[in-house]
Amino acid sequence: MTLPDEPGRATGALRALNRSGRSVANAVTGGVLASPAHRVLSGALVELGYVGPRSGRRIALVTQYAEDGDGLVVYVGGAAKKTWWRVFRGDGWPIRVRVRGTVRAGHGRVLESQDCGYDEAVTAYRRRWPQIGDDASQPVVVITFPAGGPTEHTRDNPTRSHGQGRRHSG
Repeated sequence: MTLPDEPGRATGALRALNRSGRSVANAVTGGVLASPAHRVLSGALVELGYVGPRSGRRIALVTQYAEDGDGLVVYVGGAAKKTWWRVFRGDGWPIRVRVRGTVRAGHGRVLESQDCGYDEAVTAYRRRWPQIGDDASQPVVVITFPAGGPTEHTRDNPTRSHGQGRRHSG
């Protein structure tokens, strides 16, 4: 890669490269999750996709998850340093989830420690990932799917946005 000769632009380019490390990891991992090789990662990771409410941009990120009945739970460790999960506060927000080779439309909603259902969601997550320990103060995003809702299988999924939108670290 050749950096521009203008000093201000070079500094900006270096900062962008530095910040993009996680974006590159998300892109690579998201690509694996969208491929026939998804089975290698599907038991631990999902790709979440949503449209930013203010920007209208498509956002995609890869994160760890746990199954809870017919839905999923995402524990937002280090939440103070992350912003992606905040879009799901209040009444929640539509979400697209690539899980186990299938894309499903759902609804994500944040539960914080004072919310009804929080303890149950953290317990479900802890069953799958006991290493989170006793720090039950971080928010979780609970994802529900409509009964009989639409799914798109990975191989037949023409809607995957290659290179569009923005990726965030999970």
